[in-house]
Amino acid sequence: MDIKSYLWSTGATTASINVINSGTYSVTVTDLNGCTAIKTQLFTVNPLPNPTIPGNTTLCAGSTTTLSPGAGFNNYLWSTGATSSSITASTSGLYQVTVTDANGCSETASITLTFYPLPTPVITGDQTICNGETSTLNAGSGYINYVWSDGSLNQYNNATGAGIYVVTVTDSNNCVGTSPPFPLTVLFGHANITYSSPLEFCEGDSVTLVSDSALTYLWSDGSTGQSITVSGTGQYLVTVLDLNGCPAISSIVTTYQQQQPELQVLTDSILVCSVGMNFEFTNISNFEPGSQWLWDFGDGNYSNETSPEHTYDTPGQYLVTYQCISPIGCNGADSIPVTVQFEPLATADFSISTEVNHIFGIPFQFTDASTNATSWNWEFGDGGVGTGQLETHRYSEIKQYFVTLTVTNTDGCESDTTKPLFVSPVYVPNAFTPDGDGKNDTFYEVGYGTGPFQMDVDCYEMLIFNRWGQLVYRTNSPNRPWDGTMSNGKPAPFGVYVYKILIEIKADNEVNHVKETFVGTVTLLR
Repeated sequence: MDIKSYLWSTGATTASINVINSGTYSVTVTDLNGCTAIKTQLFTVNPLPNPTIPGNTTLCAGSTTTLSPGAGFNNYLWSTGATSSSITASTSGLYQVTVTDANGCSETASITLTFYPLPTPVITGDQTICNGETSTLNAGSGYINYVWSDGSLNQYNNATGAGIYVVTVTDSNNCVGTSPPFPLTVLFGHANITYSSPLEFCEGDSVTLVSDSALTYLWSDGSTGQSITVSGTGQYLVTVLDLNGCPAISSIVTTYQQQQPELQVLTDSILVCSVGMNFEFTNISNFEPGSQWLWDFGDGNYSNETSPEHTYDTPGQYLVTYQCISPIGCNGADSIPVTVQFEPLATADFSISTEVNHIFGIPFQFTDASTNATSWNWEFGDGGVGTGQLETHRYSEIKQYFVTLTVTNTDGCESDTTKPLFVSPVYVPNAFTPDGDGKNDTFYEVGYGTGPFQMDVDCYEMLIFNRWGQLVYRTNSPNRPWDGTMSNGKPAPFGVYVYKILIEIKADNEVNHVKETFVGTVTLLR
């Protein structure tokens, strides 16, 4: 039939319309006769699938990424030809995938990937340095991050130690690259001194010190050659720039010039003592420890001692030669003439006497009894000395002493003898009996002397008190002992009395000065 007009429920008047939304659509048509008809139809429009490919679009060379539009689609078709739900990409480019859902609707998603090349840092710098120097290693500029194998975090690394250095960098694309290994060698300067002869040498000799080969030399004495010749005692070292161009200082070498032995021997040129006496050679030479000595006494006898003694059996004149050889062979020699005569020796002897036998405070008298003596030297054992044939000496302590007398005859030959003596303490008796029988009739101290003993006492006082503290007797003379009579001339009664005795013996020196006080009790018996 011929249709004259169309009227759609959408208001369209065309013969057809495009439907994009689900819903019920109707159309009214009118023919040429003016007759109308209505047709209603329900249409369903399914939505298109919405695939998306998530992920980073900028990556680094050598890495991969997985691309996927997601699950829930019936079919996948990638621009690479793959039909799986995901693919792995490792190169730059445009990646597309067309998906079809269960309604048969299809849609396409795409993503553009860019794979940036990895950074390739190269370390530059000195690969060989001397110990103590620094090699500045450069990893190159343009990176945002640096991590060196030794922990440094900058473009430049001031390296001082030997080893293998690498650096890992990160560029602006966040790609990471590592440099090739960079070996750094550290050279240690070498300086050494050698010598072909000993460092210890005798006077007049020398030693040559030689440095190992180097570029430059500077010795501690200012020399600049490879070797120096040393003829004295000293310490030497050399500073070099070795064959690698590294500075170095050698160890110190000490040279020692040993002086020739300075020989000096003390002895008497004429020996005039008895047969059998030793001839003493006192060696005061300046020589090295460990030196060897050889003595020739001129009578066919020898010695290796440093300061020997020798006995000549026959009088006469002899030339004594002696030689010193140091541990390194330095030699010195000399000689000394001696004349041997035999004469009688002096014989030392003396006697000791005191007014009271060996009592403290009493001067001792020492009498020479030597023979053939022309000089005398006394040593009293307490530091005191004397030079006469008759000496008097007072001791200040109660103890044993040893007295030595050394005498010399006209020819200088000596003899000595030593005798002991014991200085006894002062004794004050504790009782006396003034009964006139001649025994213990008086009271006095024994040691400084009273009664029959005439002492060199400078100050003396004896006081006697009774038991009530009354003074009953007083004397200022050591020769007036108490005979039991009181100051009033009457006999003192039987009883115990208190005494106080003061004695002072003055002297030119403090050692021999005596000042004593004795206090005690004495019983008078009748």
